[in-house]
Amino acid sequence: MRRFLLALSVAGVALVSFSSLALAEDKMVSRGTVKSYADHALTITGSRGGGATFEQTFIIDSNTKVIGKGLGTAAAKRGGRLPAADVIVRGDMVSVSYGAMDGALRAMQVHVLNRATR
Repeated sequence: MRRFLLALSVAGVALVSFSSLALAEDKMVSRGTVKSYADHALTITGSRGGGATFEQTFIIDSNTKVIGKGLGTAAAKRGGRLPAADVIVRGDMVSVSYGAMDGALRAMQVHVLNRATR
């Protein structure tokens, strides 16, 4: 009976580890400059090695975390969360952690690295 429970425990740990690995592989990160933010869609542009450029559009929803220097203080002054539209503007340098969902790119976290002149 002990061997069975030990084998079951090992199998459970292996399954959890494999699931965590699969989730980690699904998370991707892009870094670029905000081109636009409207109607819950964030579009960024950037460059890759060899002079190639890219443009990506991400879905922003109520589960997306927006972080950056001073944003926690600003949110506290307004009584809680700040709407993404009040934080993200054209020209901001951002890092977006995202995953693919139903053929679209869903932003899980947007880190404002450098704020554009406001």
